[in-house]
Amino acid sequence: MDQTKQTDEFAAALKRLSDRASELKFASFFPAATFTPKKQEAEAMKVGYELIQLVEAANAAGRPEISAKALKSAKVVRDMSLKARAQMPKRKRKTSA
Repeated sequence: MDQTKQTDEFAAALKRLSDRASELKFASFFPAATFTPKKQEAEAMKVGYELIQLVEAANAAGRPEISAKALKSAKVVRDMSLKARAQMPKRKRKTSA
């Protein structure tokens, strides 16, 4: 019974994080004025970190199917984070004369 409850918790966490990743992906295609690339990258990093924690927890609990799905979502989020970072304006270095 405890194993079933733990599996349900993992599945619920994966669903919640996958939904957040989907929202981020949608926002990257149709960005709102307030959703800057910097905010998008920060949110993607946060979701990615939580997904990696889920991967580790699922592996420790012997749930490789949940771990694999979470890892796949983490890779998608990583790519979104890199895309957001690439859209940020480049900083100019100050050079002293």
